[in-house]
Amino acid sequence: MLKLISLELKRNNIRAYVIANVIICGILLAFIYFVAYVAQVETGVREIQFRNYKNIFRLTGTISLIVFSIMSGVMYSRFIIGEYSGKRAALLFSYPVSRTKVLISKLV
Repeated sequence: MLKLISLELKRNNIRAYVIANVIICGILLAFIYFVAYVAQVETGVREIQFRNYKNIFRLTGTISLIVFSIMSGVMYSRFIIGEYSGKRAALLFSYPVSRTKVLISKLV
């Protein structure tokens, strides 16, 4: 199983996705500090709910959940669905390895 996973990592280039995830984490961290700073400076009624970090983290957690769900959907469609299109599926299932092991190694 580890051999299949290492072969998948060699075949698929995930460097762009790792860089995108690092950039997204940096932007979310900057967003947390920006919202906290704006809540400290502004004294309006609407900003009072962002004066504590519990609500700020709740908002940021929701945004990060949405962004990383989209990112995982894109990665899934590229790695899994792209693999089964064309003639690669026939070649893939001709290996003497069970189909579930192949699918799990692709998902990991």
